[in-house]
Amino acid sequence: MGTRKIKIIVLILLTGFVLLKGVVPAWNEVHSDFGNYYVSAKLISNHTNLDSLYNDAWFHEQAVRVGAPQAVKFSPFPPITAFVMVPLTFFKVKTANRIWIVVNLLLFLPAVFIIRKITSWDYPLSLFLILASGLSLINNIKFGQVYWLMTICLLFSIWWLKQNKEFVAGFVVGIFAMLKYYSVVIFFGFWLSKFKKASIFFMLTIILLVLLQYYFFGVQVMKEFFVANLFPHLSGQISGQNPFAFEFQSWESLLLNLFCPGSPYFTHPVIDAPEIKEKVKWTINALLLLPSIYAVLNNRRTKDFDDKLALFIAIPSLAMLALLPTSATYHYILLLIPLSLLLKTEQANFKKTAILICLYVCIGYIPYKLFFELGLKWSVFLAYPRLTLITILYLVACGCYYKRIRNIESVNSFYDSIATEYDSQVKGNSPTREAVAKIFQSIVEKGTVLDFGGGTGLDLPWLTNGKYKILFLEPASKMLQIAKNRFAGHPQVKFLENNINFETWPSAQPFPEKLEGVLANFAVLNSFENNSEFFSSLSPLCNTNCNLIVTVINPEFKTMIKNYSIVQAIRITCFGKITVYNKHNDKYHPTYLHSKLSLKVAAKKWFVLKSYSRIDETNFVVIHFQKK
Repeated sequence: MGTRKIKIIVLILLTGFVLLKGVVPAWNEVHSDFGNYYVSAKLISNHTNLDSLYNDAWFHEQAVRVGAPQAVKFSPFPPITAFVMVPLTFFKVKTANRIWIVVNLLLFLPAVFIIRKITSWDYPLSLFLILASGLSLINNIKFGQVYWLMTICLLFSIWWLKQNKEFVAGFVVGIFAMLKYYSVVIFFGFWLSKFKKASIFFMLTIILLVLLQYYFFGVQVMKEFFVANLFPHLSGQISGQNPFAFEFQSWESLLLNLFCPGSPYFTHPVIDAPEIKEKVKWTINALLLLPSIYAVLNNRRTKDFDDKLALFIAIPSLAMLALLPTSATYHYILLLIPLSLLLKTEQANFKKTAILICLYVCIGYIPYKLFFELGLKWSVFLAYPRLTLITILYLVACGCYYKRIRNIESVNSFYDSIATEYDSQVKGNSPTREAVAKIFQSIVEKGTVLDFGGGTGLDLPWLTNGKYKILFLEPASKMLQIAKNRFAGHPQVKFLENNINFETWPSAQPFPEKLEGVLANFAVLNSFENNSEFFSSLSPLCNTNCNLIVTVINPEFKTMIKNYSIVQAIRITCFGKITVYNKHNDKYHPTYLHSKLSLKVAAKKWFVLKSYSRIDETNFVVIHFQKK
């Protein structure tokens, strides 16, 4: 059975599980969580006096009056939470609940899109990452929670940083920080990463929303929120809920069951010493924070954008989830945020990627009843599987930065450093050059051609023998100078030195000529992580039916085993593209390996893949694309 069929079967099974356990039950029954959101919104739309908003008995009376008896209490929500479901108050509670379910299902579309953008995974794998969250996703839908929407919006805010939309990013994170405290971690990530505009807009949004809440709800309601709800909540005390509950899966709950009397599960605590419970808790907090402090301090000078986000957002996010005083299954849909960032930076490390995904899946599909029973029969520690797994996941994430690959060298810098020895290094690759020359000349008979990433000009001798006008582009300055020294003044060759960054070509074309052919020899495409940008930028410069001839490092399974390892062969088979690092003069040079399918998908909007063949006795394949 092929990899594609396996992916489809897994996605169908996971989708069916989400529908069966999440959508179907929620469609027929309104849960108290959605009821709480709905009733508070209904009170606002009905212009009800909200002075008793945090009085649980009064709130439930109002819930019965508006036809939503499922609602129990508004605490410990911030007052602004009451506005979340206002648009749905025009409908009865059951209809509103079903509309919210449909909204949650529609959110899969932007969710897959944004996870693909952040991780660079394909659509099926991005969908798998969402569905693998299991009960976290299911209970968000089933209980009518807002964490699923929040997760997607926060992922978009991180992506907007890359798009230089710091105002939007800061504004969105600020809104959700007032609803759910987790978003404050994203703000600290912005601040530590020195996104000053995003940080400023976040703080301005917070200030504005706090002032608006004081204006709308009044001083008394805000005082009740801070004194009777927020501060107790941060210490694990929630009105109407037992702090010993296994369901909280927190250190607070575990330590209460270990040291304090009053547990509903045990007649006596394991160690009857309530006086040391707080000391043990703060010791655990301090010990767990040490790895993240080390990771941040040890890697704080990183200039890589993705590394910054993983370091300053993903690690603190996991620390927060591991140290929550109370937690619920639906909170852990938020794991998509740190996990997406870590998977982006750890693509070169299959072992760490596999461990991160396995822990994530295990958290999503914990059989809680089984572990609770084991906790009662054997040991209280067995009753806390999610706490254990999220702590391990956090420590593994910190471990990703313990021995981090540093001194990563840019492509241009790498080739400049080997410019003088480059010709001798590729001397044994004449079969590749001869095969490519033969193919290129048989397909492109004449016209203007682009030698893209031409190096030291080793393809120019056979190109100048043809009926071509050659545009030569090489971004590494020392490599370019060697090529210019060889072919200076040649009537067929024009060296491009301005506007050579292809990412800027859509807005500023580098030359007026239209191309009949493009040559990208000796693994030029293996220097790009995102080949879609290359194809999209090249397309406007080409005539219809322009031919693109490229060579890439052979990604076939057997060749990958021979040249790298069976692990890397499996990775590229599963993921379509991987990153490997080659060491040169104590610096690391990234090489991006792409499968045939991933290249075909990257080019499909602009170019058709016409042929794909291995060059005998070499580590290269030659690919022929044609402009649509």
